[in-house]
Amino acid sequence: MAVEERDPHTGYLTTGHEWNGITELNTPVPRVIYLFLISTVLFAVGYWLLMPAWPIGRTYTKGLLGSDQRAIVSASLEQAAQERATWTARIDKESFDDIRRDPRLMEAVRQTGRMLFGDNCAACHGRDARGGKGFPNLTGPSWLWGGTPEAIAETIRVGINSAHPETRTAQMPAFGRDAMLQRAEIDNVVAYVRSLPHPREAPPPADKVAAGQAVFEANCAACHGENAKGKLGRDLTIEQGAAAARSTGLQILATVKDAVGSLDDVSRVVKVLGMVNCTPDFGDMPAVINGCSDLFVEVFGEKGRHARSSVGMGSLPGGMSVEIEAGAEARD
Repeated sequence: MAVEERDPHTGYLTTGHEWNGITELNTPVPRVIYLFLISTVLFAVGYWLLMPAWPIGRTYTKGLLGSDQRAIVSASLEQAAQERATWTARIDKESFDDIRRDPRLMEAVRQTGRMLFGDNCAACHGRDARGGKGFPNLTGPSWLWGGTPEAIAETIRVGINSAHPETRTAQMPAFGRDAMLQRAEIDNVVAYVRSLPHPREAPPPADKVAAGQAVFEANCAACHGENAKGKLGRDLTIEQGAAAARSTGLQILATVKDAVGSLDDVSRVVKVLGMVNCTPDFGDMPAVINGCSDLFVEVFGEKGRHARSSVGMGSLPGGMSVEIEAGAEARD
């Protein structure tokens, strides 16, 4: 309670309290505070009357305006579905060429397609579609099942190695383990592959090369090409290039074994230089040469880890897709 003592400087009454010579003033509450409080109360009362506010058992007060956020959201979703149906119906009926000729329709396709790709495809192919480890790069010109819109749509429809009865299969069969090829046929294929231009190697027997070529054409050419050659970024995918690098790595191991007598005598792999026959815009040379490097680690463990260079080349002898040089140390 204020006492009859007025501060000579401000003119306000004091409360009679004093701390170390400081007198407490009985300052009145600013009028603007009362204004805000009154406005808040009036707003609350008005909101209670106009809008849904109070729970009543299993329901609630609807308010004089009858506003319902659930109804608003449902109406918005219905409107969005109607707008979406306009262009999705066109996509269902029109050809890919007609769709691509319509800029406005393509804008909707790109926006929605980007979200669908991120939700369903990016886990394997990467957010930028350049391919995760072991999965295809979708930005290059080489497509295993075809890169036309129709071919891509069919691949998406049936899947790869899926449960669909028409699924595409993209995994090298275990020809030896599953007895799909006899040991002699496998040896002949190896002879044919090694006969492809490798100037530092003596050519295998001609009869084995001819027999191996027939087996290769019947079982391998569908993925690796008719002559196992090609240019990365144009003719071959990264996976096919990596398979070629692994095949080259197997040939290197065979050469090393002939030279030292046993792969157990190899103390370490020192250096690998991988040359990739590729187009100028191809930049995934390391992913291709991984096919060889990973093989060395599989065979030698930690001793197989090595320094490495991988470079792109405009061409390689005989049109081969990969050429690899490797250096290793052997025990005395």
